[in-house]
Amino acid sequence: GERDREFFSDGIAWIHLGRTPLGEREIRRLYEQLYDQLLGSDDDLGDDDNDGGGKDDDDNASNSSSGSSGDEKDNDVSDDMQRTKDPPGRGVSNMSSAAASEVAKLATSRRSFQGGELEGMKEDLGRLLLSRRVLICLDDVCKMEDAKWFLFGTRSDGDNNFEDTPHRVLITTRIPGLVGPGITHEVFVRIFSEHEAVKLLLTAAGRRPNGLPKVSPVFAQARIIVKGCGNSPLALRIAGGMLRSRNRNWTLSSPAWKLLVEQCRTSLEEASKIRSFANSVQRLIDLSFATVVTDFQFRSCLRRCFVAFAMVFHDTDSLKVGKGISRAVVIRLFAVVSSMEGGILPSGVNAEELADYMDNAALILDTLETMNLVQRAGHGLSKSMAVSRLKDAAGNAEAHTNHSNHKCYSMHESIKAIAEDMAKRKTEAFAPLYDEFNSFISEEEIVAESSGPPFPFDKCMVMMLTGEIADMAESIQNTLYERWNIEEYIAENMPLHLIRAKMVEKASEVLLDHDFCTRRVVALGPIEATRRHVSDLIDLRRAHSHHKESSGDLDINIVDAIQEGSACIIDEVIRQSHDSPKSVNVAICLSTMGEGLIKARQPRDASQRLDEAASLYRELLGQGHIDVARAVNAVAKSLVKIGETRAALIRFGEASSTYEDCNASHHFDSIANLQGMANLFVTSGDFQAATALYENVISRKQSVHGEFSVATAKTINDYAVILAKNGRMDDALARYEKARSTYEQALDGLPPSMSWLNHGESAAKCGFDMALINLNIASIKSKKGDVGGAINSYEIGVQGLRKYKEELELAGDDAGKNKNSSHMRHLVSALGRIGSLKLKQGDKNGALEAYASLFKEVDNNESPVASRLEKAKAHIKCATIYRQSGEREDNKHAIIHLREALNMYTDLYGTKHKDTVAVATSLQQWMEEEHHHS
Repeated sequence: GERDREFFSDGIAWIHLGRTPLGEREIRRLYEQLYDQLLGSDDDLGDDDNDGGGKDDDDNASNSSSGSSGDEKDNDVSDDMQRTKDPPGRGVSNMSSAAASEVAKLATSRRSFQGGELEGMKEDLGRLLLSRRVLICLDDVCKMEDAKWFLFGTRSDGDNNFEDTPHRVLITTRIPGLVGPGITHEVFVRIFSEHEAVKLLLTAAGRRPNGLPKVSPVFAQARIIVKGCGNSPLALRIAGGMLRSRNRNWTLSSPAWKLLVEQCRTSLEEASKIRSFANSVQRLIDLSFATVVTDFQFRSCLRRCFVAFAMVFHDTDSLKVGKGISRAVVIRLFAVVSSMEGGILPSGVNAEELADYMDNAALILDTLETMNLVQRAGHGLSKSMAVSRLKDAAGNAEAHTNHSNHKCYSMHESIKAIAEDMAKRKTEAFAPLYDEFNSFISEEEIVAESSGPPFPFDKCMVMMLTGEIADMAESIQNTLYERWNIEEYIAENMPLHLIRAKMVEKASEVLLDHDFCTRRVVALGPIEATRRHVSDLIDLRRAHSHHKESSGDLDINIVDAIQEGSACIIDEVIRQSHDSPKSVNVAICLSTMGEGLIKARQPRDASQRLDEAASLYRELLGQGHIDVARAVNAVAKSLVKIGETRAALIRFGEASSTYEDCNASHHFDSIANLQGMANLFVTSGDFQAATALYENVISRKQSVHGEFSVATAKTINDYAVILAKNGRMDDALARYEKARSTYEQALDGLPPSMSWLNHGESAAKCGFDMALINLNIASIKSKKGDVGGAINSYEIGVQGLRKYKEELELAGDDAGKNKNSSHMRHLVSALGRIGSLKLKQGDKNGALEAYASLFKEVDNNESPVASRLEKAKAHIKCATIYRQSGEREDNKHAIIHLREALNMYTDLYGTKHKDTVAVATSLQQWMEEEHHHS
């Protein structure tokens, strides 16, 4: 409360991580959120166009947050000058206006978190935050791999004295011991007491639970409900919502109450059998739909809309960043879902029918909210742009009225997961089927199963965003606010829905359409519009290649489409940049586009865009600016991709001297730039220059992270990998061994849980990296003819991989069992190598043992092709070993192995392939001989 705010005077940020692992795009998003929540209000630099962060009405146009940090890394002179007179963070007033605008530029250019490596961004953000009194709350953390991006200022040398910095991190998680002892104070939030749980249930059901004696009949029956909900607040809210939506004036004899008590008894019975309440929320949700209304039609519609909400909106950015989906958009989706009959979209609807459907949709949405299945979104972080626009238009009067149209909705992650499971049901309107633990369905009730096409979730949404039904809807939802909300949603998500609805050609048309690009830039602001466009073009490319594999060619030339689409949005950004086409925003858009084009495999175009961006940055920010160095480094990387080695080396050199000029030589991005240059020297054969440069990179890593740190070990390993690729085996071997011993020393005596904070990496993952180093060492040794040494290293590597697999399984990570994951593939091929090396030594039994353990690791259905091939070859080798001994008994074994190999080759290649034929022929021959002998 107030005390916390006083202690963390520079702000409190709330970041929700959740269960789905974070990809690069999500981390950039969250960094932007963090920046907006903690640093945004200081430097809303009064620029005309909105950068996607909700603006505060702050007129301090030149108030950059740089006194305490922003400029620290670039330019020490202005820094000291500011610090002397002003409190930190407000130090711009006594600077010349030119210097002030310089500071402002840095803030804007870093703020959009578009370009550059994530590690580099983390370092920048850390510098901005560490000196401030801020609290960062990371909510619902499931994996430390995700949380590590928000732990700033951690050190490898173990000197993690967080008490020295004023910032703190608070993590909420369901996993005890997630971070490990010694560095965190774990506070266990106890589970609800029975009394508290009953109170929550009754409050959610619209009753005032105060003064309820523990002996009352309500309490006695509510205890059963609480137990059947596994004391979970989420389940209790759904149970309460169900009672309230069925009948606000329910009593203990109401059917809904009786059904609820009955179902909770059943859930409790199931939970004691399967030792978990995993299914109880699912059953409650099914029960809610079954009891909430008597009208069967409405009930089916309600269930369909619930599932559609989860399936249509699940990966929109608005839901991911907690902004929610605006009411107007949800009503459109629900209207089209309620117009469907037999899972088929209506071909035509007239205005009156549509108005009815939309009224119905509003009712459905309110019912789902009462049932606590969807909730009002908004932690006040990201005001929808429509609100801020309305404020400007209506002079603040209309914007503060909390009109029902102004609501945005989201769905709790656990509920969303259940809805996504329900979507897999083949039944009419996703109804549940009878099983012994669904107390509310009798065995006689027959639920119709539909074998029709899958439910067209995204097509429904597309239909309401474009075309004649959408136009009709617009005349019904005609307030300014609703229109703006719809417009913002279309600009953000229309291509996404088209691509997901497999309407690839239509998506390509939209992305190349000038009008759409104009709408996108107007609605989202230049940076956000470019970012969306880039990610849509990358998705388009994926969808196109996927479509080509599955159903033949499409009538689009994907390369042209990507080039035109990217040109189209950039032209629009430049056309709409009011101040001048030479603004930092345009530079950010150009570099965003360039980096996106590299991902879309268009390196030539990318290189050109990145080059334009770099010259624009240089012109706007001056030569000695860290963002200019970043931009030039991006150009160099793109030149490497198109094989322009000489030009790339020049650009790497340029970037490097810019980093030196602005005292950022030890910044992550600066070291990465040198490493890129060193790799290029290796591939172009200049090993002398490469060695000198790599030594420099390694010594910089050591000075930042410590000599025995995982970061240093990784860099030495990178060097070994590139040497080995270019045939320098002796040099590579020496580096691999150095990398291995650096890893060993970095982790020596360190409790595994500390590894996160000291190295930003889990101890298990470091073990995996070391296992791979051992396999690489083994491979070089075997090339050099040191068979014994190679076998030894392979065996150590295999032990490491098995340990990693166990650790993943202990942590409950499915990757442990997944036959496709990289540790499994490495394990299989290493066992194969051990087998063949032992054969070379003449140790036949050793070889057979290695092959036997290989067979256990490969599954003929789940494993990837390479592993299955490895297994088939191993069967042939075993057959050969047995065959050579000449014993009768062994000959039988040989035939068994060869038959197994034949089955596998037939599965992999078919009967006609030359390898299959060869195996079949040998088998035939061996069996005839066997027959002959007998």
